[in-house]
Amino acid sequence: TGKQQFAFDFVHDDGETIYATRGGVVGDVVESNSMTFSPCADNNTGIKGDEEDKKADGPANFVRVDHQDGTYSYYAHVQKNSVVPNKGDVVARGAAIAKVGNVGRSCGPHLHYQVAIDSTNTIYGQTKQICFETSTSSCYVPKTDDVLVSTNA
Repeated sequence: TGKQQFAFDFVHDDGETIYATRGGVVGDVVESNSMTFSPCADNNTGIKGDEEDKKADGPANFVRVDHQDGTYSYYAHVQKNSVVPNKGDVVARGAAIAKVGNVGRSCGPHLHYQVAIDSTNTIYGQTKQICFETSTSSCYVPKTDDVLVSTNA
């Protein structure tokens, strides 16, 4: 629910390459952060995942790709200094974007991906419903625990 209703977290191995889902212009890059702030770990009291742990938050690395239709793809939690394109570069669908990491508010290596309708709030802006191309559908909306394989690489 809320602004992040249509954001997806895809579990990957640390260091796996992330590929662009759509082409566009790289509108923003943050890749200097290195710390993980885990809401799933014990950060203070000896009780893993308690209410205090859930407050863990910190800056993530991300790449924003701006699309011609006025939407923005965000690829977040990427490894420090792993972003391939520079701000202002044109990227095509399937182009390498960065490496999967565990930076920012994260419980483990994964890709946080969303399409937003604004670029004003980094990765916390209003998301837009999206669908993915699969072998059986041209517009599939993933559900929890689905296993999908990218057709972009």
